[in-house]
Amino acid sequence: MTDAELNTALYEKMFAEQEQFKDWLLTQPPEKILERSYEYTVREDFLLALEQDDLTRGQIAALLATPTPLDDLFHTYEATETHHMEEVWSCLESLAEYRKAEQAVQEERLNISCKEAIEEAIDGNYRGNSLDAKAAAQEVLDRFGPEPARIKHGRGRCPCRWQ
Repeated sequence: MTDAELNTALYEKMFAEQEQFKDWLLTQPPEKILERSYEYTVREDFLLALEQDDLTRGQIAALLATPTPLDDLFHTYEATETHHMEEVWSCLESLAEYRKAEQAVQEERLNISCKEAIEEAIDGNYRGNSLDAKAAAQEVLDRFGPEPARIKHGRGRCPCRWQ
């Protein structure tokens, strides 16, 4: 057998093992399925890895010799200390920082929009050396409402702290 044929034989053996595991899993109650979903996913990842890369002839022979190579791989992986949770936390932090920066940009845009609206309201209500402050304030309130954007979650409200 060629190395490619050996890799295919190993993949087919592990695929059949996964199908058997899946068939068994689908007969279980929902709680058990959820409990074993991580195992199912990791086993799928092993199959995907085997599709994408080739093992050496010796490695393939060693895995083909075991009755349940996929189950053995999962339990070996499960016992191996990984940095998975560190990667999960890093991803969580990165997204939070990105969203925080995104919100800061949105707040700044709202601040500018509110500032410009106030300036326009003042310009539009200043006549004869007198400002109709009530009318100017009402224009801005009609446009943005009375509460800062941080309270209204940035949904078209003015983030300025004036009221």
